[in-house]
Amino acid sequence: MTAKLTMHPYQEQTLKWLNDLTIIDGFPGGMLFLEPGLGKTVTTLTWFQNLLDFGLAKQLLVVAPIRVRDNVWPQEPKAWAHLTHLSVAVLGSGKWKATGKEDILVVNPDSLNKYLKWSKENKVSPDTLIVDESGDFRSWSSTRTKAIRKVAPKCKFRLCLTATPVPESAADVFPQAWVIDGGERLGKNITQFRSKFCYRGGYDGKEWILHKGAAEQIAEKIADISLVGSVEGNLDLPELSTEIHDIPTDEWFRVLYKDLDKKDSIVLGEYETVPKNAAGKRMMLRQLCNGSVYDSDKEVHHIHDDKLDYLVELVGRCAGPVLLAYQFDHDIDSIQSVLGVETIRGGDSSAKVVKLIDAWNKSEVPVLAVQPQALSHGVNMQKGTCEDIIWYGLPESLLVFQQLNTRVWRQGVQNPVKIHQLTLTKTVDSRMIKGLDRKALTQSDFLALLPRVGG
Repeated sequence: MTAKLTMHPYQEQTLKWLNDLTIIDGFPGGMLFLEPGLGKTVTTLTWFQNLLDFGLAKQLLVVAPIRVRDNVWPQEPKAWAHLTHLSVAVLGSGKWKATGKEDILVVNPDSLNKYLKWSKENKVSPDTLIVDESGDFRSWSSTRTKAIRKVAPKCKFRLCLTATPVPESAADVFPQAWVIDGGERLGKNITQFRSKFCYRGGYDGKEWILHKGAAEQIAEKIADISLVGSVEGNLDLPELSTEIHDIPTDEWFRVLYKDLDKKDSIVLGEYETVPKNAAGKRMMLRQLCNGSVYDSDKEVHHIHDDKLDYLVELVGRCAGPVLLAYQFDHDIDSIQSVLGVETIRGGDSSAKVVKLIDAWNKSEVPVLAVQPQALSHGVNMQKGTCEDIIWYGLPESLLVFQQLNTRVWRQGVQNPVKIHQLTLTKTVDSRMIKGLDRKALTQSDFLALLPRVGG
């Protein structure tokens, strides 16, 4: 069933901005930093339709995470009367069956090198590019970023879409801006960017750190090709709140934790295990807080049930379906031993995910446990009666944290939503929360420097 598009005022402003930037001013495109639920897919497809109507474009390439590739872009044109004529081909796993003549081609970032070879062999040359979740391209040297740097210059029109453009620092925006302008504003390559905005620092001088005031300079340079949109001021959603659950521990655990944290070792079974480096120690501390630890041979050692017992009690207090985020495989093994849960893990088929999400949106799944990295993009989970999201263990990534929370708290949600963060007293759990809060503040401060749509 299709519908006639009636845009919200912020969508109309966004579409006008895109049309003015590309059709009127003749610039390749820009970056839309819109929070989830603001209808960016239909807005940008309408922009592409305008390019078609003016004879300025012929074909669109969309680069998007797998779930978004499979479940969002192929379905969106079917929902709107003015877009139903657009043909879409998903370049997914296995042999690609696309003719190359479709209006829209959709591929995931890790298949870009395959796409480059395929497009050359089949003489396919889209003139419009949309990079959905462009924050995934923030590493200049990654394989996917190297590939997108080959794709982007071939396209006359280019857009980057993400709600989290700078989840670590303002430097994250450089590769995204490069996709749009080829380095005109921030530097032709990473060396030029760093010479302008960074200095060597950190441990052994191996880190590139932004100069004081560099974030403001970067924002000023990209302001003309950037537009920010937030839920606040544009949508009237129920309240979103956060509760931190500080779980006390016994003395024996505190001694064990201190040994690993201060002495860099832990006794697992008959052997002493020493993490390889600081990152390995931090990972092991996170595992320890959740109840079990992997040793150097990937064997699981159960340590305690403090967080697990608290989880069972908390789930019992929740009124409706619970979305439960976990980090490690041994976490879900422990959780499944005490709670009846459905799971979505990395590597699950799209068919399984679609079926589970459909049941979730009908409030037929009491507890859905997910690895957030497997479900942080392209899934709408707001149609059910969920009021509680529980983080059994927190991620390092602000992008993953925010994206999963907004699967539920987005346009269409009917109830207030509470985010529960489970932490063991005076452990790395608390540092994880502070780290995410610091990253969120850095990002919000940066986005506040850019033009904003709507309220």
